[in-house]
Amino acid sequence: AANAAAAAEGERSKIAALQAKDIEWKGELDRLQQMHMQTLQAQQSADQAAGSNREGAMQTQLASAQQALAASTSEVERLRASLRERDERLLVATQEKMMTANSCDRSIEELRQGLALKDTELVRLNSQLAAAQQLCSDRSAELFQAN
Repeated sequence: AANAAAAAEGERSKIAALQAKDIEWKGELDRLQQMHMQTLQAQQSADQAAGSNREGAMQTQLASAQQALAASTSEVERLRASLRERDERLLVATQEKMMTANSCDRSIEELRQGLALKDTELVRLNSQLAAAQQLCSDRSAELFQAN
């Protein structure tokens, strides 16, 4: 029963670790999305600047912002795909861990019920033993008095 309880607790710890990793990845995604938004703002600034008379400098700034936007967009999409895959693996792992923990919990309960039955049987047998000992004692006393 103790081993099953320890196994169930171990599975719960693994689930908690996976959930912590999930939070970490979501934080990273938020950070990259913020970078993406900053890049979009830079793109908008570059687009506005491109309309001014300083066309050459602004075109260079625009091209740089567009490259940064493309790189940022690509990184965000790659991270989103990675998060989707990780979420799927996490879901499967969590389901497996929960099934294992539930199985351990059922095993523990079955062992407890078995022990309760054994305890009941032991009480019954002890009662029978006491009755048999009393009967033997009574018989012995009768035989002693008969002699």
